[in-house]
Amino acid sequence: MAKLIVSLTEMQVRNAKRREKAYRLFDGGGLYLEVAPGGSRIWRMKFRQISGKENVLTFRPISRNNARGSARKAPGGAKTDAPRS
Repeated sequence: MAKLIVSLTEMQVRNAKRREKAYRLFDGGGLYLEVAPGGSRIWRMKFRQISGKENVLTFRPISRNNARGSARKAPGGAKTDAPRS
């Protein structure tokens, strides 16, 4: 059974600080924010193609809500029922 992921808040995204190693903050539906050691924040979406091959889609630096919208339009289409806030 799939793991229940609580959606990130705008405050959690803003407060994501850099660390010695890159880390990920998951938003659900394969969408996550990757925070690099340099402090850059990149939205990515992990999905599987029909053939079963796993891919990662990278979005330009955008807000959390815009990342969710872009993820829904992407080929894999994130299936998040996250509230829009």
